[in-house]
Amino acid sequence: MELKVASGDITQAQADTILVNLFEGVQQPSGATAAVDQALDGAISYLIQAGEVKGKAGEATVVHTFGKLPALRVVVVGLGKQEDLKADTVRKAAGNVARRVRALGARKVATVVHGA
Repeated sequence: MELKVASGDITQAQADTILVNLFEGVQQPSGATAAVDQALDGAISYLIQAGEVKGKAGEATVVHTFGKLPALRVVVVGLGKQEDLKADTVRKAAGNVARRVRALGARKVATVVHGA
């Protein structure tokens, strides 16, 4: 596995899959998730309002970009309640999403450092 650290706009990442996170109970995404949501014409916000994306720990929802981003898909990773966030929560989420993107056949994945 090769790991690269780069700065830039996540919506322009040259990857087949972009990972963004969401805390449980959030009704309006912020940060990188909001930027990706905006690029997708509010698709993530729509799924939140429809109750299909809840941000619960262990949740990983695939959203196809249909050419609105260079990436083919976005995976919204649930982190659970913000006040309950611990290193172990992030570790479990990373393992879960790694298995999910591998099953999707992703070869190149981009994400942001939380809070960046």
